[in-house]
Amino acid sequence: MTCEVKDLKGTMAIVCGRRASKSCRYCHGASSRLCDFPVVREGKRGTCDAPLCSRCTTRIAGDGDLCRAHAPLWDTALGRPKVGPGAEGETT
Repeated sequence: MTCEVKDLKGTMAIVCGRRASKSCRYCHGASSRLCDFPVVREGKRGTCDAPLCSRCTTRIAGDGDLCRAHAPLWDTALGRPKVGPGAEGETT
């Protein structure tokens, strides 16, 4: 567990715990988004969750974001993956 001193609008606070955000997978800057591409891990559906900054994300309809690895796999016209979970003809 790590602790940091934070200035909260003139009030100093010590905040301890796991670091809330990871650095961007590509540029290592501060991440503010996670990849929303659907994946299957250990038989359970979820999302990629790669940490991304606003410069390295590919935005999709709604409030979605994709990492560089998954952006080419997204069918923008249909609003769903071209392959994998959620695609037509999906196999698990």
